Amino acid sequence: MYAKSVAAFQQAFTDVLVIVAEDLRDNLREELCRTFKFLGVDPDFEISDLKERNVGKVSRVWLVEALCRRVEKRCGHFPGVGSVLSRVRRINDYRPKLNPNTARTLAEDFKADVAGLEKLIGRDLSFWLDKYR
Repeated sequence: MYAKSVAAFQQAFTDVLVIVAEDLRDNLREELCRTFKFLGVDPDFEISDLKERNVGKVSRVWLVEALCRRVEKRCGHFPGVGSVLSRVRRINDYRPKLNPNTARTLAEDFKADVAGLEKLIGRDLSFWLDKYR
């Protein structure tokens, strides 16, 4: 439900840049360049560390994650520990799937808001709904 919030920002400020999460994921450098230009920052500025963070993952076994945190806290400074913990977490973590029926219901509920946001930012966002139909 973004349309109402974006409309409020557009009314309160003369310039508003809306960044679509999928654009960040698919064209990170281009979106950063566009954002830098909007902010008046050198668009050619390079960020050296562009790895994903805060990705929606869930631990298959919570105890494994708890143990990883404990080992990281106590032994994380030892060489090689970080890479071992990364591998363990990669195996233990997964991205949960949305139930198809729930997805269809949500897509229907969000349809009007997505249409409103499309008008506000002048962009087709139907792909947000299409993947759930």
